[in-house]
Amino acid sequence: NLNMMKVGFTFIFLAITFIASYAQDAPPTEGFEHASGEDVLINLQGENNDFWVVSFFQPGDNYVEVRDQIKQAMTDNLPEEEYKYGEVSLSSGYEYQKLLETLDLVGEPKRGHTTPQVLTMKGGEGYIVYGPDFASGVTKRYVQVRDGGVFK
Repeated sequence: NLNMMKVGFTFIFLAITFIASYAQDAPPTEGFEHASGEDVLINLQGENNDFWVVSFFQPGDNYVEVRDQIKQAMTDNLPEEEYKYGEVSLSSGYEYQKLLETLDLVGEPKRGHTTPQVLTMKGGEGYIVYGPDFASGVTKRYVQVRDGGVFK
C-alpha cells in the first residue's frame, strides 16, 4: 500500500506540474515571422511599399486583446486598407537589441509612455502610438503616414 501511495502522489505531482506549466504558456504572437530584430528591420526598412503595424509589449501585457482592438479599429475605420501586422516582446533579448535601439524602445517604455507601443510605418516613416486609446491612435496615424504627412 505504501508503494501505491507513492505512485499516487507522484502521479498527482506530475499532473499538477503539467497543468501549471500549461496554464503559464502565453498565447502565440501573430503576424509576420521574425527570429531577430534584424528580421523586423528588414521588413520595415526593406524596399517594399507595405504598410506595417507592429505591437510592442511587455511580459504580462494582454497583447491578444491589443491585437483584437487594433484589428477592430482598422476594420471599423479603414476597412479597405491593407497592412502587415506583427508583435514583438520588449523583453526579447539581445537578438532584438538593434531594433529596440533604432526605434528608441530600449527596455522599458519611456517615462510617461505605457505599453502597448504600436508602430505604424511605411517606407521607413511612421509613428509610435501608446497609451489607453492606442487603437484610435493607430488609425489616425495610419492615415497620416499613408498620406505622406509624417514630416509636414
